[in-house]
Amino acid sequence: MNYEEFFSFAYANTIHFLWMSFFICGFMFISLRKFSLGGALDPFHITYTFTYSTSYAVMTLLWLNGHIDNGLFFLLVFYGFCFISILIISNTYKVNLHRLSSMCDLLFGVKNADAIKIIFAIYVFLSFVIIYNKGFSLFTLTNRFEDNKGIGPLVKIWEYSVYFILSYFSIVSFNKKNSKIIVLLLILFAVFNSIVSGAKSDFFYYGLVFFFSRAIYTGKVQYNFKNLLSLLCVGLMSILVVLYFNFSLTLTTDFKIGDILESLLFRFYDRILSNGDAYYMGLPNNIIDAVSVDNVCITMLAPLIGISTLSSLVGYDVSSLDLGRQILLFHSPSLDVAGGPTDHFDLFAYKYFGAMGPIFVIFISVYIVVVKEIIKTGKDNVHLSSVYSVIWFSVLSAILKPGMIFSSLLIPALFFFLINVFIFLCRIK
Repeated sequence: MNYEEFFSFAYANTIHFLWMSFFICGFMFISLRKFSLGGALDPFHITYTFTYSTSYAVMTLLWLNGHIDNGLFFLLVFYGFCFISILIISNTYKVNLHRLSSMCDLLFGVKNADAIKIIFAIYVFLSFVIIYNKGFSLFTLTNRFEDNKGIGPLVKIWEYSVYFILSYFSIVSFNKKNSKIIVLLLILFAVFNSIVSGAKSDFFYYGLVFFFSRAIYTGKVQYNFKNLLSLLCVGLMSILVVLYFNFSLTLTTDFKIGDILESLLFRFYDRILSNGDAYYMGLPNNIIDAVSVDNVCITMLAPLIGISTLSSLVGYDVSSLDLGRQILLFHSPSLDVAGGPTDHFDLFAYKYFGAMGPIFVIFISVYIVVVKEIIKTGKDNVHLSSVYSVIWFSVLSAILKPGMIFSSLLIPALFFFLINVFIFLCRIK
């Protein structure tokens, strides 16, 4: 089912989709409320709870209308049940990770102000390099994946530095007399970086890291209903602004403000439906079985050493053999713009592991649990809480892009470890 076919189908079933999304989202949120460290503002609820609830609503709607085979549908439901069950069980049975947490403290736990100075210097340098190479992605005429071609690793390190700076100063400003000034500067900082990145949800995520880092540092949720409502409203406004620039060429000068707002809200609704793009493009007619994908080792190695580097080593474009990319190319074979649907852990497990799929699903869920338990140990340490905030935001991407399961942890960990080593060597001298 291609874009046109699906959206025609989805708009004819809007009420059903919305009810299913609310029901599934509510069920998942209530089931996992004790799992999240940051409460409702934990990025886990955006990356998993919201994204997968809307994706599962898309999949269920297609299944109810006979577009997905029963066996495939119930297998993916089983995968989802396995994943969420492990997360729920982890709240009951605690695992002692003291030694692993102590090792992480040793690797990342700088206890002076040198780290923030170094990371800020890295941020400034990379900002100049990125802006020089691609400009401000908010105003780009293509997607941000195409926009970041050739500088992907630099953009990734830049993102780590942005999240760290926001986390660090969010904690520093906690209960300080001049906190309002710091918060205002952080808002301006977030706005600037949202313009540079051009991603629809970046400003919202910057707001999440502000509250999440405080939750790690204090060991408890640090927001009220007013904060929650304000962030949701501002986050929605920022998304609409980005959508306006993304689709500005389709908005004529004859459009009134009401027409523009209506058009943007429809675009926003389309974006929510697109959370399930891998499902509606890959599951009807069992297209997921027809596409060819790369070896799972190549898929997981590519984000670690770089897609361009690995492609030159193996002699072909490894990014074109991602599951999501292959599903997109099945419908649009001549498409040469970078990007495609995200793989999602359940589809990834089904395609890459076959009968061993449940084992992979359990592995990735246990992986998320272990990282979360380590992150909890960042309490009362400003630097460690900031590092762990960055790592948590990064690791969660593996739920949507399982090929990044190792790189999403190892690359930010290596980044902060090298900074620690640099500071240590400077002290010796």
